[in-house]
Amino acid sequence: MVAGFSRYIRNKGSLVIKKIDFSDWLMEFTRPEIIWYVKRLAASDTLALNEDDAGPRIHRDFLFSIFPSLNQPESENPDIRFPLYIDSHADHRTGRAVWYNNKLRGGMRDEARLSDCGGSVSALLDSESTGALAIFAFLRNQAGATREAHVWVCESVLEEELAEYRVGWPVEPGQQLIWSPIHGSSFVYD
Repeated sequence: MVAGFSRYIRNKGSLVIKKIDFSDWLMEFTRPEIIWYVKRLAASDTLALNEDDAGPRIHRDFLFSIFPSLNQPESENPDIRFPLYIDSHADHRTGRAVWYNNKLRGGMRDEARLSDCGGSVSALLDSESTGALAIFAFLRNQAGATREAHVWVCESVLEEELAEYRVGWPVEPGQQLIWSPIHGSSFVYD
């Protein structure tokens, strides 16, 4: 059995966690309203560099496609909050998608990230996760905007091989892959 996934169920107002395995997670998050963003976590994504604003960097155009309200060049660093489930590690929190855009006003930054991922206790930010394959499954509403995200941070070569088999491509460091179950196709941003 591959490492456990956590299913979150409400029971009389409290959150109950039920474990299932990675192959079940892959099946659960392969539906038409879901789009995947797959990447290997870089040191700049995790706390390996001890940066204050660590969090997975996401290709800006992709982030605009799943969070259309972020595409506001007239606003400085627009952001949006959303439910974020790090299912591989039984973690749930309110995440933040942000476009750091002060370069438009003479600054240095023009990048999009997910933040508020839980600090050093988060599998996404743990420096030991640097190099791990991470799958971000964004569940979209009928308008195409994200309503929640589920993440799996792979903990073994077997999990990585299963994920890469599903998307049909190996994911190398520095590559980001977008995969849509409805089309069964992959697009790579370098």
